[in-house]
Amino acid sequence: MLASMDARPAAASSQLAAGANFGLAVDAQGNVWAWGDNSEGQLGQGAADTNPVATPIQVKDLTNVISVSAGGVHALALKADGTVWAWGNNETDQLGVDQASPIAIPRQVAGLQNIVAIAAGLEFSLALSSDGKVWAWGANEYKQINYFSDAIKIATPQIVNNLSGVVKIAAGSAWCLALKNDGTVWTWGAQKVPMGIDDQDGEVTNITNLTQIKGISDVISVSAGYSHSLALKGDGTIWGWGSNELLQLGSHDQQWFDSPVQISPLKNVTTVSAGAYLTMALTNDGTVWTLGGNIYGQLGNGIKANSLPITAYPVKASNITQATSISAGYGFALGRALGSVWGWGDNSKGQLGVGIVNVMGEDGYDGTYAPISGQLSLYPTSAPYLNRVSGNDAVNTAAEIAKEGWPNGSSTVILATVINFPDALAAATLAHQFDAPILLTNNKILDPAIQAEIKQLSPTKIIIVGGKAVVSETIEDSLKQKYSDVTRLAGWDQYETAAKIADYYYSVNPEAPKKVVIANGDNFPDALSISSWAAYNHIPILLTKNNQLPNSTSTALQQHDIADAILVGGRAVINDEVANAITTAVSTHWDSNDENKSLVRYWGMDQYETSVAVARGLRTDVTALVIATGENFPDALAGSALAARTGSPIILVDKQLTKASVMNFLADNSGQIRRIYLLGGKAVIPDSSSAYISRYMAG
Repeated sequence: MLASMDARPAAASSQLAAGANFGLAVDAQGNVWAWGDNSEGQLGQGAADTNPVATPIQVKDLTNVISVSAGGVHALALKADGTVWAWGNNETDQLGVDQASPIAIPRQVAGLQNIVAIAAGLEFSLALSSDGKVWAWGANEYKQINYFSDAIKIATPQIVNNLSGVVKIAAGSAWCLALKNDGTVWTWGAQKVPMGIDDQDGEVTNITNLTQIKGISDVISVSAGYSHSLALKGDGTIWGWGSNELLQLGSHDQQWFDSPVQISPLKNVTTVSAGAYLTMALTNDGTVWTLGGNIYGQLGNGIKANSLPITAYPVKASNITQATSISAGYGFALGRALGSVWGWGDNSKGQLGVGIVNVMGEDGYDGTYAPISGQLSLYPTSAPYLNRVSGNDAVNTAAEIAKEGWPNGSSTVILATVINFPDALAAATLAHQFDAPILLTNNKILDPAIQAEIKQLSPTKIIIVGGKAVVSETIEDSLKQKYSDVTRLAGWDQYETAAKIADYYYSVNPEAPKKVVIANGDNFPDALSISSWAAYNHIPILLTKNNQLPNSTSTALQQHDIADAILVGGRAVINDEVANAITTAVSTHWDSNDENKSLVRYWGMDQYETSVAVARGLRTDVTALVIATGENFPDALAGSALAARTGSPIILVDKQLTKASVMNFLADNSGQIRRIYLLGGKAVIPDSSSAYISRYMAG
């Protein structure tokens, strides 16, 4: 039997979370703040208390937190060290221990390490580890934890079988969602949770083992509410399924949808949150949109329930602008904007965090119908530092990147062409090996800015990447007159050049991992998206055609005894025949423990999604971020060496920041990003976009 409807799960983990009647937020210092109902100790104060807490208070004994999730009446926190902490109600062992309830002070969930995401369901909990596996514990009445177990509750976290490659999770009232790195959505648990009638819960049905949600792909985020699910696609549209009883799926046609339907007319959405019969969406202009039930004013558009009890058409929440995150609770909603937490809807337990409790019916109160700013300021002590690194063209931008990353010089310089990308795609790992910047040149003569930067760097070694057609012999000769060690790495084409770079790399670093990244050699974004990660982890980059594995690449795989490979790009750029050929080549070095092994592939519908898929899938450190245009290659190419040096992912953007996948990534990681390198001038990333990123990250 489900807990009563007045307890519902939060959306996917973030720095803001709405539970049944309480809220959580993480500040810039990693402290957690809580407010609202504390009857089960869910505010983390050391004791339960039936008196509501209307002003946010700091959760005790909890620091260095990067993410929170609010369940029905329990809470989860994820620390920067990858550990999970839990507190509140424990009647179904949702805190990960067989101990009397409540537990009003945060305690570490045993057995969990390297966790990157959390999700608190109604009476159970989920965690995602860095290897893409999902862990579950707590209530198992509807098989949310283990489909094959008859146990009603399970205290010890256990891995969900047959599920891998997961990048996001969400926990509903009785079911779970997992988003895989291929953009597909998977679910398990009770799939039908209808509205209760006359204060009685409806029958919970359709209990399933792990199964794929059909009819939807290219998903970048998911959220699970009390009785419906939401998916955000890469094109910025929202899709939903499950209960539509209060029109939360935006349709008048039927009360239940077994398959995803698009919620029109919402576009340019970056974040979604499913509540109890409430759908919330945040668009890239910082506007909050809602649809569904409005009995307490949770739509937030200033119109009372007796005038607008429900709506299938999205309405704009008033007052709140420049929002950066949202979370839907039961009968109330939260948003973060301009450094503060905003709330609207039911405030009978102080769950809006505005310093007062509003009693239903007292003084005519029947809900808070428009967002109001609470008493918690989440402004960081210092906003993420945004540093634009640019010159008046791509060549000069490369010089400026070298100045930024290597102000005290470098013993080695990598020189590549600015004319076209193929020869230089594989240069990042080599650059990181020598702790060298990548400078760019025209094919015939060295630009004066590059000459000056090489002189400033004062190298003893220069490595030219590419043949004489892209970096002329004249340039090579001029460098040899000044520097005794000038080496050229070049092949007949980009594939052979990449192979020669790998040969050279393994000759100077024979202990490097027997693992490579393989990307398409005819387009630049895929290789550049993963270049900094590959370089930082000492992994060479090889190139392939979309429908044929080049001989030079195949030879490199065999010559260096490569036993593993990461593919970057979808099947349009690396088809299954090529992927199978790569698998065949590397599998010759597998042993009996690898018999079920398969190669990992990261891809998106476009270059922007692919860069995010790489950053998410490989769990890159986002303390520092490198942002470059996805419309041309030179800035990201030169920036790959800087990104590798700082251990930063490269995120590709369009001029006006219209890509939902990118904005969703920034929102998810806003609390961890402390520095952003913006590569290129105003022509590729306008000042308006730079200013928007600054506001977005500071809000």
